[in-house]
Amino acid sequence: MEELLDDRRVGRENGTHGMQHLLCRASWDADAVRDDVREYVVEHLHDEAAVLIVDETTT
Repeated sequence: MEELLDDRRVGRENGTHGMQHLLCRASWDADAVRDDVREYVVEHLHDEAAVLIVDETTT
């Protein structure tokens, strides 16, 4: 996750080219990204009594 955040900072510092590469041309491993995001969320938001509610409706 930290590597992804670093890449996002690079995109901002170097104009939109770095961000466009990250979003459009970079090679992604969806399972690895999912695992990294899950690890980050559990580490920072872990609470035994927490409930996650996902609402995909749009307004």
